[in-house]
Amino acid sequence: MALKKPTIISVDTETNRVTYREFGSGTNKTDRWSFLSKNAKTATLSFMGHKFVGKPPMHFTNDEIDLAYIQAKRQYCPSPTGFEPVPPNTESEIPVPPTPKPQPKPTSSTGGLDDILRGVVAEVLGDFVPEVDPAKVASIVSTLLTPTLTTMTEATSQVAELRSAIDRLRPKVTEIHLSDNEIIKLDGIQHHQFPKVLSGIANGEHLYLVGQAGTGKSTIAENASKSLGLDFASKSCSSQSTEASLLGYMSATGSYVGTQFREAYEKGFVFLLDEVDNGNPNILTVLNSALSNTFMAFPDGMVKRHKNFVLIATANTFGNGATSEYVGRNALDKAFMDRFTTITVGYDSDVEQAMLDSVKGLDANVASKWLSIVRRCRANVETYGLKVIVSPRATLKGAKLLRDKDVWNFKEVIDATILAGCKDDQRAKIMENVSF
Repeated sequence: MALKKPTIISVDTETNRVTYREFGSGTNKTDRWSFLSKNAKTATLSFMGHKFVGKPPMHFTNDEIDLAYIQAKRQYCPSPTGFEPVPPNTESEIPVPPTPKPQPKPTSSTGGLDDILRGVVAEVLGDFVPEVDPAKVASIVSTLLTPTLTTMTEATSQVAELRSAIDRLRPKVTEIHLSDNEIIKLDGIQHHQFPKVLSGIANGEHLYLVGQAGTGKSTIAENASKSLGLDFASKSCSSQSTEASLLGYMSATGSYVGTQFREAYEKGFVFLLDEVDNGNPNILTVLNSALSNTFMAFPDGMVKRHKNFVLIATANTFGNGATSEYVGRNALDKAFMDRFTTITVGYDSDVEQAMLDSVKGLDANVASKWLSIVRRCRANVETYGLKVIVSPRATLKGAKLLRDKDVWNFKEVIDATILAGCKDDQRAKIMENVSF
């Protein structure tokens, strides 16, 4: 089955970046031209107004498609229609020059493309001026210029990648403006949902962060808390979690054994309850009481809730119960869910790139190729609706392994990270259009 083409949103010809949306997805993505799949490249060329002539788009080679992109950039102009109309005589993949007229051999050249073409045609024809077949002349010119254009394409791509790499190495400072005119300055790249989490905590809102595994929900919560100067504590939920794990208990000697939850509630910490949809439903009663009242009963007596206490719950589901990907998740009480502000946390491409850049000793070309493989596999999973998770954790794990190039190759790393535990039919779909 042929892959559905993505929807192209915009093309930045200066940086060679394309913004698009995969078929069936509601999320926009931005990638460099060199990272796009063949399917996405042909969709981009169609968006820019390029006409494929002679055979279906997917039958063109990668070199032909890259050459077509160089040509399309010359005439592409972002406008309400997305492109400038293509003149009738430029619809073929290789522009056909007009029938040349007798020209004296040039004594000098300005170095422009027209002068180069004129010089090549004059050299080929000499003083002989027959009735010229434009198609044959175009073929000759194409044969002579293709190596040069290919080199120019590769050089342009390498320069763009170098600029991007240099930009990533520059120190990053993220500024977040809060409602009380306070400005939070943070070093490094932050997840695009980080400002919302920071704002929620600053406003005393209890947050429910939902998203797939590996999106960075717990890290965002911890970093946002520390940025506001608040202490942070956390607990992971499981089916064995009990009320005592939150409230504490009285020991056999009659002394109270406390918990981090009790300390956060009383002293004003930010408390993270990780994977709350994987926990024992009985603890929801405790949490409902903690969020609905200003006082709460602990084994050693009533405790007043601190004004700075904030509860953050993370989950892989929206509280409606098990899904095909997360079969062990529990349905959460609606009254409990109503006490939270829900923020969806997805994968962040800039954070993923920063994770890759943090792997010291990894060859830049290997890093770029590995990231392209991961994103192609992730797109295939989304396209086919597979019950497989390809998170940035796979990006980081694979990058660390690939540093030892004499030990691991791409196929082995893919098997160890992305395809681990997958069935044969899933493997074939995940690896569609993936080359290494």
